[in-house]
Amino acid sequence: MKVREIISELRKNPEQNVKLSNKDQLIAVREKYGSENVYARFVNDPKFGVNPSYSFNTPLGIYAYPIDYLIENFDKLFGSAYPYLYVFKADSNLPIWDVNNTPVDDVLKDKMTAAIVKVLRIDPDMVKNVIDAFTTPSELYNFMYSCIGQVFDRGDKNSGKGGVHGKSNAHDSALAARKIIKAMGFSGAFDLGGYGVIASQYKVQVVFFDKKGLSVLDLISRHTDDNPYVRPDIDSPSAPPIKSAKQASKAFRAGYSFNNIPEEFRDYNLCMRAVKQNEWYLQYVPPNMQAEIKDALNKPDELSRVTELVERLNK
Repeated sequence: MKVREIISELRKNPEQNVKLSNKDQLIAVREKYGSENVYARFVNDPKFGVNPSYSFNTPLGIYAYPIDYLIENFDKLFGSAYPYLYVFKADSNLPIWDVNNTPVDDVLKDKMTAAIVKVLRIDPDMVKNVIDAFTTPSELYNFMYSCIGQVFDRGDKNSGKGGVHGKSNAHDSALAARKIIKAMGFSGAFDLGGYGVIASQYKVQVVFFDKKGLSVLDLISRHTDDNPYVRPDIDSPSAPPIKSAKQASKAFRAGYSFNNIPEEFRDYNLCMRAVKQNEWYLQYVPPNMQAEIKDALNKPDELSRVTELVERLNK
């Protein structure tokens, strides 16, 4: 069924889409189509494709979760407040870069070197001198973002800050990353190891760079039974009152402002997630946790270590 037909069916027969919870609807889709090469994503707009206004510092593309993973973590994932849920299947022959498991050999390094030089116009000798030091796909991925960061004067692939003239270059860096990985011969990237290589705050996800090879299986119109915070007036008095840390976590994932959550329900995990999303929230972290949160955030990650190595070798 085409996307337009799916939307039309939802509008004509909305009662058929509220008999089951959204999670149960997703389980029903899995029972019908299986889970191999099947993915799902929360979206704001019923259009299926790449969002041209994408402004995160991760590769531009169509992001999704494996359907089994989304079902297991249904109310814990990014986008859970969005009004639509797409389910689609990817062709099994699509060339995918697994940033956890793809073997790193001279061929892959040569492909990345050529792609970085082509897209970023960086000195090829510099790239070749540094890239040989890396042995894992996650190191190569972070090396790519280190190079992008040098070009766009931005060091953190997840912050969206910095950039030429002090402005964010999130969209430009996202586009550059997409171009580099596509130039390496891949149609997408998988990050399924649970380490958050593509984005540290999202431990498992996949990204496809265009719709080619993807077939829509279903479009689920969300309703508020699964999450009462799925609503545009999420911070208004009409939103359900938060009375526990569990409700606070659910509300924050749905888009509720961290600073509007009662302080007694801001536990460590919620505070860490909020501050990783935006350091501005640190001022709303309970005083007894602020030092611990700061220390945890200051621990160097793999991207920082790769960037440091690149800078050291270029001196």
